[in-house]
Amino acid sequence: MTERVSVRRSSTVHAPSPGHLEALRQADYLRRPGVRAIWRRLSGKQQAWVLDPSSHTEIGHRYPLSTREVAVLTGLSDSRVRWWADHNQLPHERTAGGHRTFGIAGLLSAFALSESRQYELQFYREIADAPGEAVSEKIDTLLFVLASRLEGALSAKRQEQLAQVVLDLHDVVIDGIHGPAAANRTTS
Repeated sequence: MTERVSVRRSSTVHAPSPGHLEALRQADYLRRPGVRAIWRRLSGKQQAWVLDPSSHTEIGHRYPLSTREVAVLTGLSDSRVRWWADHNQLPHERTAGGHRTFGIAGLLSAFALSESRQYELQFYREIADAPGEAVSEKIDTLLFVLASRLEGALSAKRQEQLAQVVLDLHDVVIDGIHGPAAANRTTS
């Protein structure tokens, strides 16, 4: 004879905690095809920061992140993060006080934009550091590249592109005078 064991199921349904909901949102976001492509290009350290920003020595909590915290994690300047957020390049929300806050989507987008920006700045640095060319030839080449971008922005009447070209020119000049680290310093 077998004994029957009665299992009583609770009818109480518990709501998931906010941390659990955030983990589910992150997992869902990271499964998207475009996001996976960005994810694969990140270093192991950057991936760890995306999953848990508090693992960075200067960030003491998880999401949402402030403008400064996104800048610290990505190596961008605060002003660059603000500019990209204001021009709808970085997903973000605003607090009641008007401050920008970034979730996992904003941080991943910032890493992707930072990577593309580094390639572009490296291109400018290679022109500037080209051996055998006179300084005037290097300046002419840099101005030609920037003027071409400016012409494209003006012909398309796209103020965002124009502003980006001006910011790039500023960064190239700052890098040339003070080195690459100077572009990351801000006084905000």
